[in-house]
Amino acid sequence: MSLREHLRKILPEILPPAPKSAIKGTELIELVKLKLDEKYSDATLRYHFSIMSCDPSSPIAKVEHGQGYYLRTNTLNSMKSARHMITNSQGNFGDVFGYTASNEAILRANKFRAIVAQCLKAEGKFPFNLENTFGEESEYEDLWRFPDLISVSWKAGLNNKRSELDEDMLHLQKSFGSQPFTLRSIKMKLEIREDSYRE
Repeated sequence: MSLREHLRKILPEILPPAPKSAIKGTELIELVKLKLDEKYSDATLRYHFSIMSCDPSSPIAKVEHGQGYYLRTNTLNSMKSARHMITNSQGNFGDVFGYTASNEAILRANKFRAIVAQCLKAEGKFPFNLENTFGEESEYEDLWRFPDLISVSWKAGLNNKRSELDEDMLHLQKSFGSQPFTLRSIKMKLEIREDSYRE
């Protein structure tokens, strides 16, 4: 088993669940070393923490504005909401080989969702994931009724220098009778086939 696979198993037991109680890198290294059989250098572990924290499917997340690591909370919710992005064939294929392909497919769906969100941010749009759009008890017809993601584009009122909204510009836009933003709903699919395609 590789170091990364070991870390995927032991980090959820060690990491705190919230960013405000994040654990510092040096302390995390010491706790991880106690659980590992082999000896690894601090630099190797720190490198793996850094790389894994950028992967939306890994259990470790890094505090955005500050120091420390915490347990990525979106794993369970996004696993449930991402399951409709995969097809039944993707979910059942791995059972023959003794591993759960559905988990891998869901991890792939989560990575895809993260890439879409980053692309929208690069275009100056603000993405919002909808976590529970398709519950287990939902009707199949609802699959296309609710979006997976909403992107917000500000037409006016956004101060790019300070990354905040300009209240005066928002009021001006409102006085003209138009909205200062547009909303776009996005439905994501990893695999388009004849049975999963809808116009």
